Amino acid sequence: MGREFIAYIPGQKDINGQFTKANLGRTLGLLKKLLKGGLYEFGTLTAAYNGWAKGSPEYDQWMAEVAVYPTTAQNVIRDAVVNALTHVKGSNDDPIPLTIVWEGGPEGVTSRYEAAGPSWTVTITGYPPPAKSMLAERRDKKPS
Repeated sequence: MGREFIAYIPGQKDINGQFTKANLGRTLGLLKKLLKGGLYEFGTLTAAYNGWAKGSPEYDQWMAEVAVYPTTAQNVIRDAVVNALTHVKGSNDDPIPLTIVWEGGPEGVTSRYEAAGPSWTVTITGYPPPAKSMLAERRDKKPS
């Protein structure tokens, strides 16, 4: 894959940005379009958030990037995302912010709900973390 596509692979900041309070409405709307039987294909929510159509080079590169996670890890992440975004209060949508943290250690994924926030945290250990932000964004910030 050429550098022009790799430059736009989301980093940690970008991935987490779609689950902040400011972006939850948009992310929930995209999730509702993707959900089939309460699930969606892992990776497609971030692809949709970034506007990448299925079959585009960016979409294909992103899906290859997330394929590093085995199915069991994907399921934990996806379940936390679905639970956070589809939270309902009364009869109204009330999505909950979610943060993904990458750490060293043995391979694994855990999710934790904190009622006090409320918030969700997904901790991914032992898998290569994405860059802090998109390469294109980092390149644009370099001093001339």
